[in-house]
Amino acid sequence: MGERNYHLRLVLISWGVLLVFLAGLFFGFGHQAEEALVRESEDRAQARLELAAWILPQKAPFASPTAFEAWITDLGQRLGSRVTYIVDGRVLADSDVAEADLPNLEDHSLRNEVVQARMSGRGKDIRRSATLKRDLIYVAALLKNVPGLPDGVLRVAAPFSEVQASLSRTRTWLTAVLLSALIISALATWWGVRRLVAVIRDFSDTVRDIGEGDLDRRVRDFPGREFLVLAESINNMARRIKRDMKTIRDQTSRLEAMFDAMAEGVAVIGADGRITSHNTALAKMFSGLANLEGRIPLEAGLPLESQQAVDLLLSDSSAPGPVVKQVQAGEQHFLEVVAVPYLDHKERRGLILVFHDISEIKRVEAILRDFVGNASHQLRTPLTSIKGYAEVLIDMPPADPAKAKEILSTILRNADHMSRVITCMFALAKSRFLAERGRSLPTDGRRCLTRAAETLAGRVREKDAELDFSGVPDSGAVVLADDDALIQVFANIIENALKYGPDQARVVVSFAVENGLGAFYFKDFGPGIPEKDRERVFERFYRGDRNTIDLGGGAGLGLAICRDIVVGFGGTIKVEGPADPETGQGTVFVVRLKMA
Repeated sequence: MGERNYHLRLVLISWGVLLVFLAGLFFGFGHQAEEALVRESEDRAQARLELAAWILPQKAPFASPTAFEAWITDLGQRLGSRVTYIVDGRVLADSDVAEADLPNLEDHSLRNEVVQARMSGRGKDIRRSATLKRDLIYVAALLKNVPGLPDGVLRVAAPFSEVQASLSRTRTWLTAVLLSALIISALATWWGVRRLVAVIRDFSDTVRDIGEGDLDRRVRDFPGREFLVLAESINNMARRIKRDMKTIRDQTSRLEAMFDAMAEGVAVIGADGRITSHNTALAKMFSGLANLEGRIPLEAGLPLESQQAVDLLLSDSSAPGPVVKQVQAGEQHFLEVVAVPYLDHKERRGLILVFHDISEIKRVEAILRDFVGNASHQLRTPLTSIKGYAEVLIDMPPADPAKAKEILSTILRNADHMSRVITCMFALAKSRFLAERGRSLPTDGRRCLTRAAETLAGRVREKDAELDFSGVPDSGAVVLADDDALIQVFANIIENALKYGPDQARVVVSFAVENGLGAFYFKDFGPGIPEKDRERVFERFYRGDRNTIDLGGGAGLGLAICRDIVVGFGGTIKVEGPADPETGQGTVFVVRLKMA
């Protein structure tokens, strides 16, 4: 009885598998047939559309809208399809709708096929018609320059019922094939099961294979009671082994994911001093690294300092860890290597090498040192002068009022310079705030130039200079920036040109649109800037002569402020060369910002 039930279960399982397989074929064939029929119907509708689009220009122009409606109606009857002509969403003619009812039709401008046709020239869609209350296949084409007709969309709609009828016939045929296959396969399966009894009795051999370590084998079902005890024992053992292996794989995957996600480069060094594994960040830090596993760090292309740390910790097991070394991997590339020891399962010492990229830290430190040094240089020299002259006034006050006035003027001039330095520092901080805030609004460049010139009116009169803005249009020079910030940029550049230019200097400003960017060109005719200094002039406190303190001018921060503001708005500022290439005289500053 148990064997008979086992045979029956096996037959039913076989039938079930076959049924699933045949059902998959049924639905797969059905889906393919449906797609093929739909494509065929779309092709027919497209051919009718092409014919209608070819005939319409031949028949145009029409005597009246009524004549056009009558012709469209006749064309739809001859093609066996609904033909519609749509202009700006309004139905001008429809073969299935009377002319008197056309104004009552809803707006067609948002129909999928119409939107597609207007965008790409062709469109199609399948949906239920709200007007005719049935499913239709729509194809549409954009027609232009048809005599007597405005540009519009010609649409042909074919009934979808023909496709549905074909699909119904196809499904009926597939169902008959499925039932026939099931009956035949059932008989064949019943006969085959009787012959498989001998094979099933060898099930115990499979169980022994699992016990010997073939973990890919499982006892999914046991055909009779005689296999119950053995199946339960093997399955329990297999589950325990599988659970342990899963835990190991999960831990390994988590560690690998963690290492690969780290920004720091990591290399694992075995007890023999060779690399056993590394993460992807390490390969990104050093170009040209390949096949690191099995090599010592120096042989693999890692810095000498990392090899020294490995040799130190592996040669002396009592040496404490971690060991930290700094490496310069390039002109502006700095790394910190941390070597941390660990013990493997054999109590042997291995190492973890962690590479931290500290280039940004080093860069900020260098900038800070340079900034503090320059700022102290700009403030210390005037302060020394003020202190010295103040002591002279206290210890040896001059009897000559003119001499005293000269000393006080010197003190005032140095104090004014220190005030300008501090003011520029605040302006630099404000420019950083504007840049980080990222407030970009449409800004009229011509208006900002005019306001910048107003702030410099006194300096322009003093130098008897000329500001020529004729190259900047009254409208059209609108960029993404901030009014106050852009005025400050323009004022700093123009003031720089006036300061270093001769009397009666001339500053010419022009505007051009280049690749979607608005470019403001500032051309002066002063002594010019040497090519080696053209990038460095935007550094804070930079001067050609670092020992110079310009008590009559600015603090060396004006162009640095300009750069921070322009870069903050996503633009660029640079010196593109002398105004006069032959003599090398004059300077051309270019400010490029995104057009509004």
